Amino acid sequence: MFRGWIAEGALHCELNVGHWHQTTDTDERQAWGVILADLARQVAKSLEEATGMDQSISLQLILQSFAADFDGPDTEGADADAVDKS
Repeated sequence: MFRGWIAEGALHCELNVGHWHQTTDTDERQAWGVILADLARQVAKSLEEATGMDQSISLQLILQSFAADFDGPDTEGADADAVDKS
């Protein structure tokens, strides 16, 4: 449904939208919310396994960053180094 990667210093992503819309009665917007929530949980879990970072704190920081990014400009094609790592 989603593929993302960093190449030549920029974030690239590819989406497959319309799957639920075309094949089920599921509201695709809600389905994407579930996907994004599951992805955030998996990232937090993987960070804990790889680095020992607390999963619940990581998830809080991911959610804060997600919410804050809506107040900023679209980062499509932005340099990966421009992401605030603090």
